[in-house]
Amino acid sequence: MAEPVDRVSDQLPVHPNVAAESEWQRLRVDCLVAAPFTLSRDDLTDAGQRKLTDYFRCTDGWVVPGLRWKGVPATVLLDRGGPLPEAAYVAFSAGEYNIGLTVEQSRSTNLIVALRLNEEALTTEHGGPCRLVAQGQLCHFSVKWLDCIRLMTDPPEERGLKIVTARKSQSSQS
Repeated sequence: MAEPVDRVSDQLPVHPNVAAESEWQRLRVDCLVAAPFTLSRDDLTDAGQRKLTDYFRCTDGWVVPGLRWKGVPATVLLDRGGPLPEAAYVAFSAGEYNIGLTVEQSRSTNLIVALRLNEEALTTEHGGPCRLVAQGQLCHFSVKWLDCIRLMTDPPEERGLKIVTARKSQSSQS
């Protein structure tokens, strides 16, 4: 059952606690991978891109329908690093903020590292230069200023909670 929606908006809100763009240096993929690596904004732009259309649903009761995202499928980044056999979970992080998925969930075609929103470069206010977009998930799965992807044997801590199992997507992709 979907969460109740109090308000439908035509754009994502801008919150006052915005990380400075200068704080984001690179996206790092490491821990239980054969070949850890880092990517700059240009490296991400040059990687294979995929489009995804989704609603953005906040736990506060608002939703923004029909957002058009474009970015690198998470599976491309996982494959590049070469997950080790003992890797069971993936932590997607920005500084101290983590969300976790199983490796299987992270290989979903509905999970991208977004670089563009509605045909425009992703702004700092909306998590640029890159943010995680998990189609059909609540807002806390959309990690702004994504700077690290870590493969792990155990579930990462998420806001003091263990891993949350992802819901099935209810949106269309393009």
